[in-house]
Amino acid sequence: MQKQFTQGILSGKPSTDLLNVLVPGGSIASAEQAFNVYRGNYMATLTEVLGENFPAIWRVVGDDKFFELCRSYIEVNPSVSYDLSDYGDDFGQHIQQISGDEWPFLEDLTQFELNFKYVFHCLYETYDLSNQPLGQSSEVTLANHCRLSAGDIKIYDIWLARDLDDPDWDSIGLEPGYYLIFKTSAQNMKVVELESWQFLLGQALENYPLGEALAVVMGDCPEMNQEDIGPFFSFLTENHLINLR
Repeated sequence: MQKQFTQGILSGKPSTDLLNVLVPGGSIASAEQAFNVYRGNYMATLTEVLGENFPAIWRVVGDDKFFELCRSYIEVNPSVSYDLSDYGDDFGQHIQQISGDEWPFLEDLTQFELNFKYVFHCLYETYDLSNQPLGQSSEVTLANHCRLSAGDIKIYDIWLARDLDDPDWDSIGLEPGYYLIFKTSAQNMKVVELESWQFLLGQALENYPLGEALAVVMGDCPEMNQEDIGPFFSFLTENHLINLR
């Protein structure tokens, strides 16, 4: 019966067996009306969750389009967790499939919002590497309380404009944007824009020792200056954004 209920809620077409066990009450006169109340509450709750998790997406596409995207997503993606804050992790892929080329940056923006939410709820930790000098073979990784995010356009500018009364969308930079989202304390967060080589180095550190990661990025980014590497690692160390594996 649980499976029938879920299928009915998602499809909007309850089975006869399901309607037979639903008991209307109060001003609700029939099992069909009772079912519609259940379905309406379910859809409204998950739409509210998606709205809380993706406010910038909502602002960009507007109310009607956002509710349409939510409805089509919810119909094929039932909630499987008691923690509703986890809902919508693949909302970006769904949006891109539905919207196509109309808003090609929405998947990147969705991932930015997911990364921001992750860092917001993450435990802030500090790491002291002052007595552990980094070398070519050092196994360095980004801290758990930070996330890299990128977009084909300046998605952080869009995210910042989400609460403005009259955002100037035409002023959004159309060049790629690379970002590091991180906590500066248990309660505070920050977003900094990175150069492309810094972003790629952050990614490479997850898979290679320091020396190999630098070699990979230097091969991909000829504009990278070796004299900039030290200040970048000083920034990461001072803000407790790297640790040794």
